[in-house]
Amino acid sequence: MDTQAFAAAARAEGYDEIVEREMPAGFSDPEHQHAFDARILVTAGEFSITMGGATRTYRAGESFEVPAGTPHAEAVGDAALRFTVARRHAKP
Repeated sequence: MDTQAFAAAARAEGYDEIVEREMPAGFSDPEHQHAFDARILVTAGEFSITMGGATRTYRAGESFEVPAGTPHAEAVGDAALRFTVARRHAKP
């Protein structure tokens, strides 16, 4: 899936913020959670996510979701990571 198709599909499902991000090679973020649903499309590099005790690595062209409030940790592989993230914030 390309970035435009990813963004269009996310908007159709109520995701209200689409952002392109980069993280350096070897970056890691310990377990944390977000107040929004996140859908991520990896566009370059490798992104490893640990949720519920299981780790999965996503590569360019693959996408995944992290529901709001879900504890997870993030790690970037040996090359810089580029990805598009769609965020769906709860409506007040």
